[in-house]
Amino acid sequence: MDAPAPETVDTAAATTAGRALMLVHTGTGRRAELTRRLGLTRTGGAKVLAELEQAGLVEVDDRPAPSGSRGRPSHLVGPARQAPLALAASISARRVAVALVGLGGSVVATATSPTPATPDAAARLVATLAHTLVVDERRPLRTVGIAVASAVDGDGRALAGHHLGWDTPVPVRQLVADALDAVGIRVPVVAHNDADCAALAEHRRGAGRNARHLLYLTSGDRGIGGALVTNGLPYRGHAGTGSELTHLTVDPRGRPCHCGNRGCLDVEADATALVHPATPALGELDRAARRVIVSDAPADRDAVARVTAHLATALVGLVNILNPDLVILAGLPGELLRAGAGSLAEQVRARTLLRTAPLTTATLDDAILLGAAEYAFDPLLRDPLGS
Repeated sequence: MDAPAPETVDTAAATTAGRALMLVHTGTGRRAELTRRLGLTRTGGAKVLAELEQAGLVEVDDRPAPSGSRGRPSHLVGPARQAPLALAASISARRVAVALVGLGGSVVATATSPTPATPDAAARLVATLAHTLVVDERRPLRTVGIAVASAVDGDGRALAGHHLGWDTPVPVRQLVADALDAVGIRVPVVAHNDADCAALAEHRRGAGRNARHLLYLTSGDRGIGGALVTNGLPYRGHAGTGSELTHLTVDPRGRPCHCGNRGCLDVEADATALVHPATPALGELDRAARRVIVSDAPADRDAVARVTAHLATALVGLVNILNPDLVILAGLPGELLRAGAGSLAEQVRARTLLRTAPLTTATLDDAILLGAAEYAFDPLLRDPLGS
């Protein structure tokens, strides 16, 4: 039997065809299993798949394949080889990355370049890199998803791009859409916070596939990012900027944060907190922090213990309030968990009120880009036949 695949498109809004395409997209590869999960008869399941196949979105193998269990062989189902692509882009403090991503999460091609100084230049760079990827690509480009190291509202504005050097709100979705239009790429564009993107990718095809309520923390080039997936859907809040989890205060007398507070997790548990005060250049910062985590030097051990304690304080509060069934740690938090540094898992377990959610590390290397593609594909996954 196929591994369970999450249905993370809003099932109240998704059509039956959309739910079917989501199951194929997230790894349900046998027609019998897909039909069962949709609650359809064999005839009904075959009809839905035939419609998706006619639309050029899936392919059904005419030859049934043995499933390895009792019962008749089942037809294999997968994304169509000529199905449309999404363009995913990530704008972080250190680099701009773009990728062409197919249904099923296959990364077709990637390109990267250092992040320029201004939002307009960053948008033009996304468009330039995108054009190099799509110019010789025969499959149609359907949509674009942008991941930004900032809180992003429902209109696609980056509201807190301080780690990017953006001190005022930036209409990043519109800037990228205009830049793409200038190079002849005219498709819908969406923009989301990069940690939200990574959490969605881990939920749909990574370590969080079986979780209903997922808490995610990671580190960026600077700062700490967080996101929450609840009931299978990303939590966005009233204005689309929910899940700014890392602006929890973990040390009221701590370092000043760009949000105006002091002692936020964002500044008390990131790479600069590990290597402070001898902070290296941005390109070396992450590597320097990882060296501190495995170092035996007394000063480094003290830094690791302090950062681990702050991270544990935040996780205890979040787990007590949100009651997730899984916590995924990526980046430097994941390295601290993996190294057993300061017994992070034990600190959280000892201080959680009722039930400690399992802590695990992320499994996807390109989670941010894959998540941006997931957000881009969502309208197609809700209603692939345009009903």
